[in-house]
Amino acid sequence: MNLHAIKVDMYQIYPTLNLFSPGYPYHERLHDLLSAFITYKPEIGYIPGMSWIAGMALIVFDNTYDAFLTFANILNRSYHQAFYSMDEEKVS
Repeated sequence: MNLHAIKVDMYQIYPTLNLFSPGYPYHERLHDLLSAFITYKPEIGYIPGMSWIAGMALIVFDNTYDAFLTFANILNRSYHQAFYSMDEEKVS
């Protein structure tokens, strides 16, 4: 997946909070975090739904660097990677 998929998915997360809507505090930070991740782990890339985890990390840590480290560490675990790999054999 690519940057376009990130932009599309960002509009769907935590809509009642308005934190991630364009012009709101976390919009650019979430985009930057997810863009950095697909550069860091191109073999995983971006899978719809990752923005929910990244968004929660930004809310909890309120620091893009710490949120990125947390997000990357979560997705670096083999059992989390299995779910985002879209490979049914790895998940089961």
